[in-house]
Amino acid sequence: MTIPTYKEIRPEMLRLAAKIGPFKVSDLEEQLAKLFSLTEEEVSKGYDSADNKHRMFRSRMGWAKSSLYRSGLLEKVSRGVFKVSPKGVEVSSHDEPYIQTYIEENYIASSRKKSKQDAELYSDTSLGDSTPNDMMEKGYHQIKEELKNDILDKVMEMSPKFFEDLVVKLLKNMGYGDPVKGEWSVTQGSNDEGIDGIIKEDALGLEVIYLQAKRWANTVGRPEIQKFMGALAGKGAKKGVFITTSDYSSGAIEYAEKVDMRIILIDGSQLAEYMIDYNVGVSHENTYVIKSIDTDFFEE
Repeated sequence: MTIPTYKEIRPEMLRLAAKIGPFKVSDLEEQLAKLFSLTEEEVSKGYDSADNKHRMFRSRMGWAKSSLYRSGLLEKVSRGVFKVSPKGVEVSSHDEPYIQTYIEENYIASSRKKSKQDAELYSDTSLGDSTPNDMMEKGYHQIKEELKNDILDKVMEMSPKFFEDLVVKLLKNMGYGDPVKGEWSVTQGSNDEGIDGIIKEDALGLEVIYLQAKRWANTVGRPEIQKFMGALAGKGAKKGVFITTSDYSSGAIEYAEKVDMRIILIDGSQLAEYMIDYNVGVSHENTYVIKSIDTDFFEE
């Protein structure tokens, strides 16, 4: 039998999980392999990438788990451990078409607002006339969006202090501060006067950037931006960066744009994007090299 798609795995994974209680994805591999009549060779088959270090079946199990979690059918118990939610128990008793439809209609993008792009990424309707390049491009963006969701979920599990350190590390990786002298800092506890981090904009220290980091699930409103502006004024600062794991209200955005100080607002989606682009909290997985004909070689 061919290796099932992640969508084919989802109903069986949900039903298995409903029977066994809390689980790690690896706990279900043997039982799912038997359900799909997979050989040992099929279970261990890797992708045809340059480094080829990830197994196809396990990867698809991971995507199946993620879909079930994002649609509310699974709940997180602890790091890497999940269980079926009350809604998941109910849905698991239905047939496969019902389960698949429920997942597609109830998928949400982590704590971020579900954007039009998110909805398009999880729809198969646009793939019918796609070229292989189109499908690879769409697949890349889908993987990236899922990674952004996972990053924000993971950040929300960590302490506020960890988040503050993360923000400073990100700015370091983006080229701010002095990597030789190590001139950047994170302020301590409740004595920070509304400032969570301080970092030089350049090695000479001609400009200093003050940071505020909010590990929030709720929308950041205008009052928080006003407080941050007050903290900047108290430092005689001209520039500040406010970073949150959630998003900003329209009032907060408008206020930041109108004030004389230069205040940059980074929301959860942008934060995750920067972490991916500047390799903070992520690691390399697979590399695919796409080759094309070299027309110059064949000229006579």
